[in-house]
Amino acid sequence: MFKAIICDLDRCLFNPHSVPLPQGSFLKIFRLMEKEVDSKKKEKIKKEIYKWGLPGILKRHQIPEQLQQKIKAIYQVPTVSPQAKPYPDIVILKKLPQLKILVTTGLEKFQNSKIKTMHLEEYFDECIINKTDNTSNLWTKKRIFKKNLKKHQLNPAEVLVIGDSPYDELIPAKELGMKTAQSLRDNVKKVEGFDYYIKSFDELKEILK
Repeated sequence: MFKAIICDLDRCLFNPHSVPLPQGSFLKIFRLMEKEVDSKKKEKIKKEIYKWGLPGILKRHQIPEQLQQKIKAIYQVPTVSPQAKPYPDIVILKKLPQLKILVTTGLEKFQNSKIKTMHLEEYFDECIINKTDNTSNLWTKKRIFKKNLKKHQLNPAEVLVIGDSPYDELIPAKELGMKTAQSLRDNVKKVEGFDYYIKSFDELKEILK
């Protein structure tokens, strides 16, 4: 019998592409890069800037020091659109008796804005943000899972971990002996080797019974 559920945020509770990505200071940053950063590198930075802390991105892509200073002067962490809504079937979580823990990785302000805007605290007993603002303090999901198994005195086999990414949460959970369910919402590619596959929280009723 399952005693707890650990759930990821993006593509499990919320479609991140359902609302426009907040631009904030990023448009100005990309304009600054226009002449000094090649297009291939700039595309990589665009993908990373919503997920990872700015100092690490600038260092990793070897952005010139003078340009770094200009970027840092205008950089602001974005917040999610006020129109953001969770998947409608999230209401099912309220009916489940298991302990429910949300674990999400990303920029603290950005991820927290998702939690607050969509009132996700109402559906979970605990919300954990694994902050990427400073990678020196970044935990692996495996370490977070182990900590919560100990904190709540849970047997790994009593915990169901729901996530879309095999590498971020599902494989680490499986290595710990936890049960795994890959969320296949929004055309997430199915990867074999996990215990369950779901496209809706409706399917949890059968899994958890």
